[in-house]
Amino acid sequence: MLTVIEHYFQQLQFGRKKQQAFLEDFRSLLIDGVPANTAIETIAATSENTSKLVALEIAQTLAHGQQIADGMRRWFSPAVVELVRAGENSGALEKTLASAEESIARQNNAIAAFANAVMYPLLVIIVSCLVIVFITNSVLANFAEIKPIAMWPQVGRFLMVLGQSIQTWWLLVVTVIVLLLLCVWSYLQKGTGEFRHLVDSLPVLSLYRRMTAARLMETLGLLISNGIALKKALSIMQTQAQPYFAWHLIMMEYRLSSGSDSVADVLDTQLIEPADLVRLRVVAKGNKGFERALIHLGRQANKKNAESIVMSGKVLGGVMLVCAALIAALTVFAIYSVGSLLAV
Repeated sequence: MLTVIEHYFQQLQFGRKKQQAFLEDFRSLLIDGVPANTAIETIAATSENTSKLVALEIAQTLAHGQQIADGMRRWFSPAVVELVRAGENSGALEKTLASAEESIARQNNAIAAFANAVMYPLLVIIVSCLVIVFITNSVLANFAEIKPIAMWPQVGRFLMVLGQSIQTWWLLVVTVIVLLLLCVWSYLQKGTGEFRHLVDSLPVLSLYRRMTAARLMETLGLLISNGIALKKALSIMQTQAQPYFAWHLIMMEYRLSSGSDSVADVLDTQLIEPADLVRLRVVAKGNKGFERALIHLGRQANKKNAESIVMSGKVLGGVMLVCAALIAALTVFAIYSVGSLLAV
C-alpha cells in the first residue's frame, strides 16, 4: 500500500512539463546518433529525482528484453506510450517522439487555459458559499431569535436551509462529485457496446472519442508511412491498449479480414468523424498519400480537441460565474426581505 501511494506522488512530481523535457532530451540524444539504450542510460546518469527514476525503470525494462514503451507505461499517458511503441516498431522513433512532444505541449496549453478559465469562478463560488454559511450562523441566527423562521418570507427560509445544508453536507457533496467524475472517466476508458455509441454522440463526452480518433489517425499514419502493413499496425496499437480503444481496433481488424474494399471502410467504426472519413475515402482512391492524410487529419483533430477543451473551460467558467451571481443576489434579497419584515 505504501509503495502504491509513494508511486502516486512520484507520478504527480513527474508532470507534463517534466515528461516533455524527458522526451526532448531523449530525442536530442537520438538525433546526435546515440543508440536508444545508451541514451536512456545517459539520461539516468545525468538526471535527478523523478526523471532519474523514469530513466532507470526504462533501462531496467530494456535489460529484460522489453521495449522502451513498456518501461514508460507507468509514467506517461497511453497516447504517448502508443506513439513511442509505434516508433520502435517502425524504426521512426525520432519522428514519434517529436509527435509525442507536440501532443504534450498542446495538452499543457489546453489544460492551463481550461484551469485559468475555471479557477476564478470556482473561487468565487467557494467564497459565496462561505459567506452564506457565515450569514446563516450570524445575521439569520439573530433574526431567528427575534421572529420565528416559520414566519419569514420564503426566500429567507430558503437561504437559511441552504446555509445549513452547505455547512452540513459540503464534504459529502464534494466526495460525490469527485467519485462521479472518476466513474465517468473510468467508463470513457473501458465502456464498449451499442450504448457507448450513444454516449459518444453527447456534446461533452464525445470529446474523449475525438481525442482517441486523433490518436488513432496520427499513430496509424506514422506506422504505415514507415512500411508497416495495416494489419500489423492495428495489432501493434492493440498492445496494452485501453478497452475502449482496443474495442475499435478489434472491429477494424474484423472489417479488414472480411475483405473491405477501402482502408477508410476498415476505419469506419463510428470512432473517426464522418467528415474525416469522407476525406480519407477520397485520398484512398488515389492510391497514394493515404498515410500523410492520416497524420495530417490526426494532428488537425488534436488541435481542434485542444480548442474544444479551452472553449469548455470558458463555458463552464461562465456558468459558474452566473451561479455565483445568483447566489449573491439571493443572499442580498433574502436578508433584505427578512430585515424588512422585522422592521415592521
